[in-house]
Amino acid sequence: MVYKVLRDDLKRKYRWFKEPEENPPNSWNDTVKVDKNEGYQVLNLIQCLYDERKWNTSKWVTIVEAYIHTESLKDIQSRKKLLEFLRKNFPNL
Repeated sequence: MVYKVLRDDLKRKYRWFKEPEENPPNSWNDTVKVDKNEGYQVLNLIQCLYDERKWNTSKWVTIVEAYIHTESLKDIQSRKKLLEFLRKNFPNL
């Protein structure tokens, strides 16, 4: 069973605005720009990687979260590009 990443798993401080009901995170596509200061968006991005990799423990959350906020990714907002980077740097383990 895939681990469900929780808000409490994240270590950084984020804004937590409720996502509009007409645009829930599971409907986001790869053209969406990710606001790395918005908790729900970071949470969704990490959960997406968890779902793909079928990770069943919380041990990767902090590491993936830190990667999202690295200096080399600071200007990348594209969900597609962020996921490509994460897929490349977090192969199936």
